[in-house]
Amino acid sequence: MRASRSRGGEAAAKRPDVHSSLELGRSRFRVILKTLGDIVPGSTERGNMRKASVFLLTIVGIGVLLLSLVSMGQAYFNDYTIGGGEGPSVTKVAAGDEQLVKALRGIRGTSAAYAGAFAVLFLAIVFGPYKRGEVWAWWALLAAGLLHAAIVLPRLVFVDTTLGVGPAVAQLVLVVFALLLDASRLRASQA
Repeated sequence: MRASRSRGGEAAAKRPDVHSSLELGRSRFRVILKTLGDIVPGSTERGNMRKASVFLLTIVGIGVLLLSLVSMGQAYFNDYTIGGGEGPSVTKVAAGDEQLVKALRGIRGTSAAYAGAFAVLFLAIVFGPYKRGEVWAWWALLAAGLLHAAIVLPRLVFVDTTLGVGPAVAQLVLVVFALLLDASRLRASQA
């Protein structure tokens, strides 16, 4: 570390070196990844990471699929609430207008259909090309996770609501974490 000759030079000399801080962070991340890689005994570390990654991505895909089926059930068979548990029911919002009830149910049903289709394609990529180690599948899953968040997060600004943001962020975090577990495939493809 170099001491600065300007005012506050003593404080600058006490600041940690940015490169050593980054290296410390990387080494901690490696320890976490190594620990997670040990969850499947009898395999290589890279193989363990891929299995852990596939497992987490499978959880995400199955979760989205199940939630899409729940949403479909709400759309077609229940007088669901709009805006969460404390919100008004769909029939109350429509105030007797059957066309509006049908439109609101149709919107939710279509959203559920797209979520279910997304989940099936997501799982097909996870169990097929991603599990085989194909690099394009890693990038496709990352792009899907980022696009999902990019579509949901603007509601914070434009709609001024946090409804639906929590699940979208949780999904993004799980997808990115799972992909980082098997990020070594990106280096291997460049070799």
